[in-house]
Amino acid sequence: MIPVRLHRIAFALLILHQSALSASATPPTRALSQVPSITEILFALDLDDRIVGVSTFCRFPPEALQKPKIGGLHDSDLERILALQPDWAALFHGQSKIGDVLTARGCRVDYIDAETIADVYATIRRVGEVFEVPERADKLIESMSREIRHFRDAMRGIPRKRVLYVVGREPGALKNLYGAGRDNFLSEMIEIAGGTNCVEGSLGRYPVLSRESILTSNPEVILDAGATESEKSAQSMPPEWEILATVRAVKDRRVIPIDDPHLTIPGPSIPESIRKLVALIHGPEALQRIP
Repeated sequence: MIPVRLHRIAFALLILHQSALSASATPPTRALSQVPSITEILFALDLDDRIVGVSTFCRFPPEALQKPKIGGLHDSDLERILALQPDWAALFHGQSKIGDVLTARGCRVDYIDAETIADVYATIRRVGEVFEVPERADKLIESMSREIRHFRDAMRGIPRKRVLYVVGREPGALKNLYGAGRDNFLSEMIEIAGGTNCVEGSLGRYPVLSRESILTSNPEVILDAGATESEKSAQSMPPEWEILATVRAVKDRRVIPIDDPHLTIPGPSIPESIRKLVALIHGPEALQRIP
């Protein structure tokens, strides 16, 4: 026979367990986002009133700039984060130390790793579930997918151009040059916009590219997000590319400095980013295909 005292303990533990489940099932009211795409998603789902803090890199939509800042990926202000008392946090996978501290304090943590457009849809759906607004999430996904289908259909048949998207490199030099490889949303957007990603698929998602590999792939358009601020302001081909004079994009002066951080955010703005890529790859006149 089980002693009465053990019955009471078991009953108390059951109550605590049920309370914890009930608390975890409550939609968050104090959301913290270190991830720019999640910040955009929260705004797109009309959940911006729940946001208590965002990363210094969360700049879109413009209203996000008005939210309290908690540092970036490598310089997060833990004291500031804890003072904001979040009950839900979106972090990058490399921020598990912060995540562990928040979890120990009862805050739910989601680690975000959206690489493809399908991942973006899954992330939107996940946020919709957490905040108990699944209908809003479904509506946003349908709107995005409808626009993307429209772009894909509109650009079908256009002569495709070989595209290299440089996501980063040493300032003023073609060293440590990282390109957008395959199996990521940037490559998908290039394809939808009527381009062909010229980076070899076996190299991975964001490989370091040699000059020889660029010469071999011979891109017709190079989108250079690694250009310096002065090069981006000039909106002309950065002079360091002259060393690859035989590359088609260099010969045709189609090396374009990219000064739009929004293009690299895998969130609700993907359809608008595809529209921008259409103009960058094919010229503004190509936008007539997608009114």
